[in-house]
Amino acid sequence: MAAWGSVFPTPINMSLLEDEKMPQLSLSFQMPKGKGGRLGWHPIFENVESRAVQQHNHVLGRPYSNNFNEANIEYRGDATASAGNVELNKIQIGDQVYLFRIGQVIHTEHIKLQDFHTKQLTNFTTHFSFIIDTSGPNNQNYGDGLVFFIAPVGFQSPANSAGGGLGLLDNSDLSDHLSQNKDPIVFVEFDSYADPLDPPYEHVGININSLNSSVYTRWNSSFHSGDTANVWISYNAVTKNLTVSWTYQSTSNSQEISTLSYHVDLMKVLPMEWVIVGIGGSTGFQYEHHILKSWYFSSDLDYSKDMSKIKIVVVLCVSIFTSALIFVSVMAYYYMVWRRNLQNKQNDSEGISLIWIIHDFEKGAGPRRFSYRDLVSATNNFSDDRKLGQGGFGAVYKGHLSDLDIDVAVKKISRGSKQGVKEYISEVTVITRLKHRNLVQLIGWCHDRGQFLLVYEFMPNGSLDSHLFGQNCTLTWDTRQNKPLEAVDQRLQMEFDEEQAKCMIVVGLWCAHPDHTLRPSIKQAIQVMNFEVEKPDLNLQMLAPMYEVPSAEAPENSAEPLISNSVLQIGR
Repeated sequence: MAAWGSVFPTPINMSLLEDEKMPQLSLSFQMPKGKGGRLGWHPIFENVESRAVQQHNHVLGRPYSNNFNEANIEYRGDATASAGNVELNKIQIGDQVYLFRIGQVIHTEHIKLQDFHTKQLTNFTTHFSFIIDTSGPNNQNYGDGLVFFIAPVGFQSPANSAGGGLGLLDNSDLSDHLSQNKDPIVFVEFDSYADPLDPPYEHVGININSLNSSVYTRWNSSFHSGDTANVWISYNAVTKNLTVSWTYQSTSNSQEISTLSYHVDLMKVLPMEWVIVGIGGSTGFQYEHHILKSWYFSSDLDYSKDMSKIKIVVVLCVSIFTSALIFVSVMAYYYMVWRRNLQNKQNDSEGISLIWIIHDFEKGAGPRRFSYRDLVSATNNFSDDRKLGQGGFGAVYKGHLSDLDIDVAVKKISRGSKQGVKEYISEVTVITRLKHRNLVQLIGWCHDRGQFLLVYEFMPNGSLDSHLFGQNCTLTWDTRQNKPLEAVDQRLQMEFDEEQAKCMIVVGLWCAHPDHTLRPSIKQAIQVMNFEVEKPDLNLQMLAPMYEVPSAEAPENSAEPLISNSVLQIGR
């Protein structure tokens, strides 16, 4: 089977066939100028005789031997391949006579008639050869004819379309068909049956959506019975002309016109991008023999160009997507490498700090190192009954170190905690540098098996916040006096007068006495701080606060303040 794209020379002169003893015909097909300067002859099928014609006519391209068995031909109805030709209709097998038969061959490759995006209509040319055998020139009982048609994709012969319907239109209401067909279809008919409704004689016609020919000319099929007809049909998208011409190899009639032309806009008649083309024969009450010998088709609106554009777009999109994917992958890879290097640097820095801390600890300059096994044993494998509390960075467990015979609090930093090596090092570094009798002492540390643990001195009385914010947070006067002394600013390096500190605390507590009548005056406070008088002997028990409520009988317009006499004591 020929491929698309063979050069269609201009002009095509039918006189090239004179060596086959055909009459010369001064008819040529001029290529329309404009886009698509090439037409591809597509030999759909041919037989040996048609190849003989090709030897004298290079228009038909290089020879092919298809014998009607190619994959791009669909046989419908009675159509069958036979001896290098196509038999379109069954006529008689033995004593069996077949009437009302349909046979068609369809080009299975869809033809692009027009491009909706560019509003471009195709130019096409088709050439086929056929024989109609009416069983002799004196036989008057034959019919119905042969057609070349262009139809929508998916077209099927309607029911009851044999005979006068030529396999294309339904015969149920012939008058309706003569007016307009509901499905768009364009066909060229070689009508061999004299029908009074469609010119009352045999004819060749161009039909648009109807059995009633738009333009026609007389034709005598019985005169040419058994002779090979060569038909050329072309359409010019610029002039909108559909042209048909035919010639016979042996028989000729000077009275017959062998060409037709009709102006039709296929873009309007067939409002679709894709169509199918086919050739068919049909018989009715009378019959005749239809033989298709060869068929070629070409068009210049090659859908392969559209496919090429689509392929280019697809390849471009795939290339851009692939390039973007590669770029993103490379950037992600370098980002991960950069993050890993940065993490390694941080880990190296933290590791160096940790190594120095370990070195200092092991030199005896700080808390000692415990093994993970020792802490597991001390806390009973970190059991829940030993848990003292849960914080944001982990849990604290009570433990007992048997070798030191002391109770300890073990802080186990959880793996999911935000506190990492950096925070761990910072905590160890800060706590080891702070030394105060009121700060919990760091006894040791452990970071075996990827675990971070800190061992603190156990506080049996709880932490300071439990006394300040707990339910029973009332302190005795002794506690109030002694604890602040223990919390004296460490910047004094414990070099301060304890008596002065006690005196300051006593005066402060005296001034905050719950009973305002027992509070000192400014003079009394200064005398105590200057050690001019003895410090007051404060009750060791916290007294309940007492507040004096103003009398309801006080004069409304009195300018005197509602202050008890006890406030206006000596020194006030």
